[in-house]
Amino acid sequence: MILAEKILRLRKKNGMSQEELAEKLNVSRQSVSKWESAASIPDIAKILDMAKLFGVTTDYLLKEEMVEEEFSVEEDSGADYPSLSIEEADRFLAASKEQGKKIALAVFMLILAPAFLIGISGLPLFGVQIVEDSAAMIGLVIMFVIAAAAVFLLIMSVIPMREFAYIRSGEFVLAYGVEGVLAEKKKNFYPGFIKNVAIGVVLCVLAPTFLFFDVSDKGQLSAVTLMFIPIAIGVYLFIRGGMIMGAFDHLLKKDKMREEIEKDKREEKLGSIYWPVIVAIYLGWSFLTNDWHITWVVWPVAALLFAAIANAVNIMKK
Repeated sequence: MILAEKILRLRKKNGMSQEELAEKLNVSRQSVSKWESAASIPDIAKILDMAKLFGVTTDYLLKEEMVEEEFSVEEDSGADYPSLSIEEADRFLAASKEQGKKIALAVFMLILAPAFLIGISGLPLFGVQIVEDSAAMIGLVIMFVIAAAAVFLLIMSVIPMREFAYIRSGEFVLAYGVEGVLAEKKKNFYPGFIKNVAIGVVLCVLAPTFLFFDVSDKGQLSAVTLMFIPIAIGVYLFIRGGMIMGAFDHLLKKDKMREEIEKDKREEKLGSIYWPVIVAIYLGWSFLTNDWHITWVVWPVAALLFAAIANAVNIMKK
């Protein structure tokens, strides 16, 4: 039995006219008529809505070999949590993608900001007619302007996500059939995510190689300035892809144990304190020693330490 026949059968069984079904699904009567005549096929969101409306499984609607109705069983979530539809889940994914772009761009800018300071401060080495102190001052001004713009982006990235606080906290249940759709979308996204992570890792690993090409003062200055570019691009790729993958994880962990939810919250709180401190240490060390070609090691070391500290905190909580 094809989908068109099943829609017609279920509509009549529930005593609905085409107009009534169309109203409940927020579509036109002509759309329902085309579905029942097999002239068109409803999209996945409407199939999910019909499964919920008629109390049947999506398998029954989609699999032609299933003739007998298979009724869905609503799970008792144990809490009065809102039910998340596929449309709402897609809105959360889209908002997370936009937030990821803003955060990734902000971090990209913060990483490149010192490169402007180093490059402009070293202009006298290349014969540019500018007082060394003036060059340093111009570099500082540009760096802080870029940093201020990055901080603005970080703040603005948080505002649109406030309405999805219940998703981030895990206080929701997925509507029937939504989990399978999200799992398929995550599966399709995963290869691109891994590719970007691999590119990001390669860029960060190769960045210090600029230092080996020319050991002169001019060469080292140029190398340190250029070294920030692949690192910034690599981190941009990490964050942008990671935000989307994290959004999928939040949506698909509806049955996640409370302990795991609390673990995520602890790591988020730890990160909100830890990374600003690392930035302060990096900038302080770099400005005091002027060894920008060495101080970059703060970032890989900080990443390893964060993982160790987060694990230690979680073990202590247990």
